[in-house]
Amino acid sequence: SDLDGLVAARLLADGRVDPSFGGGDGLAEAPFGRPTGAGGLALGPDGTIVLAGQVIVDTRGPWRVGAARLLADGSPDPAFGTAGVVTTEVTGRDGASDVLVQPGGSVLAVGEAQGDVLLVRYTPAGVLDPAFGGGDGMATAGTPDGADTGRGAALHPGGRVVVGGTFGGDVGVARFHLGAG
Repeated sequence: SDLDGLVAARLLADGRVDPSFGGGDGLAEAPFGRPTGAGGLALGPDGTIVLAGQVIVDTRGPWRVGAARLLADGSPDPAFGTAGVVTTEVTGRDGASDVLVQPGGSVLAVGEAQGDVLLVRYTPAGVLDPAFGGGDGMATAGTPDGADTGRGAALHPGGRVVVGGTFGGDVGVARFHLGAG
């Protein structure tokens, strides 16, 4: 199979690929049309599959955050972004390592933007959420040495997210307030 995007696979209970998913081979692609690096996968409350990672425009940069939503059958969700995918450039050295779906359907990509922890929130329609961050749907945080990245995340009660990763070269955890989403 010639895939050039973020890919999800669905397996049956016995471990075989599910031929009813995606293109009949058990694989479904979120077609970015460029090389990608996988970051995270989350299930939406409506059975959708949300993927996030890094879209590589050129090996030297820029690199962008990529997020995609697939329907339960593995086809790209046309109600999310453009044909199921969205890319976001923050600094030109960006990528997502994890993705979460908030109870209201907002998608939160967590990763790195040139040495800072990055949070990018998309509305359920796949556009940057103007109610998040500085009004542009993005927020970054970091330590003075600039060697920070979010590797994994979990939703926390009260509209917060806990992000684990590296902070100043050390393993650490940070908690961010997200608000509604």
